[in-house]
Amino acid sequence: MLLDETDHYTLRRQGRFLAAALKRPHRVLSTCRVNGGLREDLTHIANHQSCEGVGHAARHHSIVGLGPDAGHVAACTEADLPTARRRLSLLVGRDTDHLPRDGIVRATIESLSENLTDGVLTPLWALGLFGLPGLIAVKAVSSLDSMVGYKNDRYRRFGWTAARSDDLVHWLPARLSVPLIALAAALLRLHPHLVWPTARRYHALLASPNSGWSEAAFAGALRVRLIGPIDYGGERVTEAFMGDPDWPADLGGADLRRALRLVLVCGLLALAVGLALAPLRVAMP
Repeated sequence: MLLDETDHYTLRRQGRFLAAALKRPHRVLSTCRVNGGLREDLTHIANHQSCEGVGHAARHHSIVGLGPDAGHVAACTEADLPTARRRLSLLVGRDTDHLPRDGIVRATIESLSENLTDGVLTPLWALGLFGLPGLIAVKAVSSLDSMVGYKNDRYRRFGWTAARSDDLVHWLPARLSVPLIALAAALLRLHPHLVWPTARRYHALLASPNSGWSEAAFAGALRVRLIGPIDYGGERVTEAFMGDPDWPADLGGADLRRALRLVLVCGLLALAVGLALAPLRVAMP
């Protein structure tokens, strides 16, 4: 509920939760135990203590709907970060023990975009073209790659075939994901005009011949920077960002929700393509 709006601030209320958005940065001395101290960049105040600086407007809006208690916890203490890091470690291979909030969000969006090809597009289209045998074959190749397709002493010779087979199976769907993501971005009124330029420019940042296409396309559709500093086994392997330098990299819950909606629409479009391919089904031996 909008309570008041002036040339200096906008004040809203949801239940007992008050949130003020200041029209220009202010200098304050905050007693908040997490975000306290002398702040030069204060633009948002929630419940008098949940302070957010310039560049965090999206996060501010994302917590307004949580209510007084959950909103304060999310803004001030971020007490769920250890749980988020632990759950993220089940999805990605990078070190997650010390990832900040924005690193967790970026890694989650990267995992969503990469698995759009591996887990949605290729299986659906294989099912549409080749029926159940095609789906089983695709998932078998992907599973083998996940199990043994690593460049280490244990799996290098044995896993080479699985890794190259996986690259071959997903080669075409990975590239077709770009126009699909652009269409989904247009339907969601995101940034479809940035999808192809970003995919073309940044897909090679990843070693995989396929993963970079959908990840870079997502970065363009959302107009955000992905990847950033990544550690494996305690060693920094990259600090490069995927996306234009003036795009935000300090991502929050609002960005993750946009990515989830984008994945959902892409999945629905992929399903429609799969159904359209069914009349062309090829019988597998």
